[in-house]
Amino acid sequence: MQPASIKGNWEECIILDGNLEIFLRCFENLWLCFGDCAGCTEFEDNDNFFNTGIIFPTALKRSRVNGAELRLVIPRLQRFSGSLSITHFHVVVDPPFTGGLFLGSTAIDLLTAGPFVIDHDQKLGAHGFLRYDISKAFWVSTAVRYDSGLVSNPSDPEEVAKDPDYSDLLPYVNLGSDPPRVNSRYIVDAAVGYHNMLEGRLRWDIQFQATNLTNTFWWDSSAPPTNVSDTAVRNEVIKYFTNGGGSPDASTVYSVFLPSGSYSSYGSSTSCGGPNLQYCAYHSNFNYNGTNVKYASLPYPG
Repeated sequence: MQPASIKGNWEECIILDGNLEIFLRCFENLWLCFGDCAGCTEFEDNDNFFNTGIIFPTALKRSRVNGAELRLVIPRLQRFSGSLSITHFHVVVDPPFTGGLFLGSTAIDLLTAGPFVIDHDQKLGAHGFLRYDISKAFWVSTAVRYDSGLVSNPSDPEEVAKDPDYSDLLPYVNLGSDPPRVNSRYIVDAAVGYHNMLEGRLRWDIQFQATNLTNTFWWDSSAPPTNVSDTAVRNEVIKYFTNGGGSPDASTVYSVFLPSGSYSSYGSSTSCGGPNLQYCAYHSNFNYNGTNVKYASLPYPG
């Protein structure tokens, strides 16, 4: 059997049948979408003016964009329904640039640099959704999302660590990879809802959703000192582990939020609220029971 196709711009979506006909009958809808734009010209983007909201439109000479998505939609099966989507996206562009605002010799070198991967590129993305109808009115659902990591700007980690605007983001990126990428992540959401129906028509509904359940927090009710040293911050992280926080995870950043009336200190330097303001927040790491624990100290923004 010939696949039916739906075309639009540079992408083509195909509904698979033929050899997968039995599989399709079980799940009713299986989609494979793929796209390939080889040698596309005038790839449009935006160039930010430093760390501001001012942007300058820019375009690159040529781009190669290809990607694929496998999507399985599960219609109502008794009380269950859901979907699963798996994606791959690869983007390579060729300078020179047209437009934009480029300052300094490093930026000018980019005008004639070779092909490079841009930030839309991600090897694997997955999203699963499952819903269960408790009754005709009540339902619950959960969603799980995985991102293998988008491409990040190439930067020197030591220089980024000195930049107060970006230093707190270092634990979330891998600047040593080729190309640099954002670290992989999981996001888990859950929701519960109620539909109020009258004679088969929806009158009103209400929904409660909890987002990013894999991120947890712990409240320490004890009063911290006014000057919270780096040692005190580390001890607070350890206190979390020993008070039900579980085993340390090397892929997690443990953030310590200070209340008003306290400030953090790192050597002779202090955060806002301290006598020697040199930084706002900082992050570091230490070894605990054989695990490299990453943590951040976040003072009250007073």
